[in-house]
Amino acid sequence: MTSPRAVLAVLCLSVSGLCFHIQASTGQGLAITPNATALSQAWEAADLFQTQQASPEGGQHELQDLLHWAIEHSDPAELKRRAEEAQQTSDPNKLAEMQQRVQELSELLRSQKSETELLQEAITLLNTTEVDAEKLQALEDMQVLVEPIDNANDLKVLGGLPPLVRHLHSGSPEVQAAVCHVLGTAASNNIKFQEQLLADFPDAVRLLVQVAGSPRDATATKAVYATAAMLRNSEDARRLFYRAGGPELLHRLLVPPNASTGLRRKVLNLIADLAQLDSRQSIGTAPLASAVQQLLRHDDWDMREKALLTIQALISSNAENANMFQQQQLQAALQWLQADLNRQQADGSLEPGYHEDLSALLSDVQGQLQSR
Repeated sequence: MTSPRAVLAVLCLSVSGLCFHIQASTGQGLAITPNATALSQAWEAADLFQTQQASPEGGQHELQDLLHWAIEHSDPAELKRRAEEAQQTSDPNKLAEMQQRVQELSELLRSQKSETELLQEAITLLNTTEVDAEKLQALEDMQVLVEPIDNANDLKVLGGLPPLVRHLHSGSPEVQAAVCHVLGTAASNNIKFQEQLLADFPDAVRLLVQVAGSPRDATATKAVYATAAMLRNSEDARRLFYRAGGPELLHRLLVPPNASTGLRRKVLNLIADLAQLDSRQSIGTAPLASAVQQLLRHDDWDMREKALLTIQALISSNAENANMFQQQQLQAALQWLQADLNRQQADGSLEPGYHEDLSALLSDVQGQLQSR
């Protein structure tokens, strides 16, 4: 066994740019220099050091596995205490116990399924089950697993796209909503996935528009979320959206008085995004502009702000979008909003900072409108 005095052990553990060093040298004990403040609790890395001293010939793979585990489960203060404790002891029973612990942890690590394996299991279940509850569980698992872009791009490789599109087309409203959640998560800021989906299923955008017209708010909201994720980085997807009657759908979603606040906010955000992304494209017609304008009188101030931001995006994009609004009616609505904003500020209903920000936005919209 190598003498402790001849050992120079340096473990540089890096987790998202955070590292610490463990060093033993010339009988002076362990020196730990932490450069991390958010590592979770564990001390197996300290045991790893002593086990390596006790059994230098074997267990290299186990030690490597444990090292990876320790990276994510380490607390510098506890690690230092355990390491110093381990350095002071020479009890064979304790060494054997530590070696056994290393072996158990290594076996546990090897038994854990990879994210790819879990994603494949969820796809298989979605392909084979007829029970909605099991479909929803598979889709919930998939939604979490496709948050990393690499996993989202693996959906095509693993055969996940066909069952998703099939259930988007003919699933129950609850299943359709869950499918939209998966697609929206996978497509978010992921051009590769968007291209994969459109290449294999050119009808996907039309299906999303169709599901967004669901009478169920929860389903419609998830479909608008997925549609927005598909459109933001894909000109092809936006072209398919206009061809499928997307602007007319957005108008229909804003009009019902019982439409949920969440759904309306997502619709307004999508309209504003489209106005900014397609500066030469007409987003809609006068009825859509009127529906947006009506929301300036909504009870919820956040909804009023979203409507104002949407109007700002529309009138600054191109003349055709600006001309959807009847200028006198819009001016009157903006003046009413300014007066109500001042009243709310006077009676203390609004925070001063919020009042200032909204007043500035309102002034900008009025200025743009007058310059046209």
